[in-house]
Amino acid sequence: AIDIGLLLESLEGYGVRQIAVISDACRSPAYERWNRSMTHDGVLPLGPFDPLDLDSETDTDLFQAVHKFDQAYMLREREDAPPRCIFTSVLMEALHGEGENAFNEDGEITSDTIVSYLRQNVNKRAQTYGVRMKPQTRATWLDNDNIYITAAKLETANLSPLAPWPSEAAPEAQGGLIGDLMESFGKNLVGATSLGGQSQSLGDKDAGEAFRTAVAKEAADVEEFEAETDDRLTALRTQMNDTDWVQLETAPEAPLSATIGGEGRPAAVHADKHQGWVLAELAVSPDNAAFVGSLLMPDFETDLTVMTEKGCVATTLRQSDFGRGSGAFSHEVIERMAAGSLDTDQTLDKALDDALEVRHAKHRDPILGVIAAYLYHAVGDIRRIRRMAGFYADREQELPYDIALLARVQSSVEDGKLIAHIPKVGKQTPRTEYESDYAGYFSKREPCDVRVAGRFPIMRNGWFALGRRADTLVAPGLAELAGELTDAPFTTLSREGGERLIEILQGEG
Repeated sequence: AIDIGLLLESLEGYGVRQIAVISDACRSPAYERWNRSMTHDGVLPLGPFDPLDLDSETDTDLFQAVHKFDQAYMLREREDAPPRCIFTSVLMEALHGEGENAFNEDGEITSDTIVSYLRQNVNKRAQTYGVRMKPQTRATWLDNDNIYITAAKLETANLSPLAPWPSEAAPEAQGGLIGDLMESFGKNLVGATSLGGQSQSLGDKDAGEAFRTAVAKEAADVEEFEAETDDRLTALRTQMNDTDWVQLETAPEAPLSATIGGEGRPAAVHADKHQGWVLAELAVSPDNAAFVGSLLMPDFETDLTVMTEKGCVATTLRQSDFGRGSGAFSHEVIERMAAGSLDTDQTLDKALDDALEVRHAKHRDPILGVIAAYLYHAVGDIRRIRRMAGFYADREQELPYDIALLARVQSSVEDGKLIAHIPKVGKQTPRTEYESDYAGYFSKREPCDVRVAGRFPIMRNGWFALGRRADTLVAPGLAELAGELTDAPFTTLSREGGERLIEILQGEG
C-alpha cells in the first residue's frame, strides 16, 4: 500500500524538485475491516537533504487512473490489437500529441494539457468498452517549467507509433459503484478485484464466472460500507452531543480531573501535564479495554468521544472558559472527515481550500490545526505545515505533536520540554482564489522555536510516519506500537499497546 505522501517526502529529501506520479491501478478500498492488515509504505528512506535548504520548492503532478474505491481496467488481446491498460494508453496518446487538444496554443504538451486530456478522454474511452473510469489528476508544475515535450521535439523524436485500440464492444448499462458489467467481462476485459488480490483473464466460462462473482460481492460490500458510513455518522453525531465522552480538565496548577459521560468510563487516567500527553484507559467493549490518547495543553480541556468496540472517533480541545457546546465547528469538521467529504482524494485546489478553512480555527481548537496539517501533508506541501507551526509560536501556544512530526523539523528537549525548531520559510504564492484572500498566511517567516504538546501522534495516520525519524521527537520503541492501534481515526491502542506506551513515556520523563 504505497503512501504517496511519504514517498513525496523522501523524493524531496533527495533534491528532486519536480515529480510526476503516474499510477494505473485499482485503488484498494479503505474499509476498516481491511485496514488492520495494511501498512502504509513510503518505498524510500528519507533523503539526506532538508527540502528548505534547496533553492526551490518541489512541485508534483499527479495522474491516477481512478479515485479511491474504484477499479482500473485493461483490455485483453484481440486479433486487431495487443492488450493494454486503458488509462496508460490514453496517457500515451496525450504524451505523443496524437489526440485532439493535446497541445496548448504554443504547441506544447504541459501538465495542464495532460490533465485536461485525461479528464476528457479516459472515461470516454472506457465507456467504449462498457466500463467507466474517472481519473484523479492535478497539475502543480509552474508555467515555463511545466513542459513535458513540444510539437517540434516530437517531430524529431522518431517515436514508434502507438498500437491501435481493439475493436469496440457494445457498452453495458451500469448501476451503483461497480455496475452490471457481466456480459462485457467475458468478451474483452481483464479486471483486478481488490477482494482476492487476483486478476482474472476472462477467456473461458469458469474464469469469467469467478470474476463476475467477485465483482458482485465487491459491489455488495460497497453498498454495505456506504450504509455503515451513514450509521456511523448518525451515531457519531449522537454521541458527540450526548454520551460516551471523557472531559479532562487541565488547569495549569490544578490536578488532572476527569468528568465521565455515557458507558465508556475510564478505569484510569494516565497523564503528564508537563509533557502534554494523556492516556485514558477505557472499557470499549464488555470484554476489552483500550487506551485512548490525546493532548493536554495549558488553558484547554480535552474532550474524547469514544464509540463502543471502536475507540476514539473524535478529539477536541476547547478553552477552559467554554462549555462542551463550544466545539460545534470542531465536531462538524470531524463529521465531514468521517463521512469522507473532507478528503485529499480530490483536486489540489479543493484540498488546499479545505485545509485553509479548517486551519482558521486552529488556535481555538488546536486539533483543527492537526487535521489541516494532514491535508497539507497528503498533497505534499511541507511549507504550509511549517508556516502554520510558526503561527502557534506567535500566539505563544504549544504546537501539537502531529504538526511537529509532519513538518519534519529538528527538535530538542529543554527542562523536560520538547522544543520544535521551525526553520525559515520562504514566501509562497497563494494557489487558489480563496488563499489569495489570506495572502498574509503565505508571507516569508523567520526561524522560531515552539514548545510541543504531546509525545505521540493523536491521529492514527501519524503513527506510520514515526519509523522515518530517529531523533528526540520520536522516543525509542514508539514506532513499533503502530501494530497495536485499532482502526479508530484518533489514537486508540490495545491494552498491551497502551501499557507499553506508558512505559516508554515514563522512561522519557
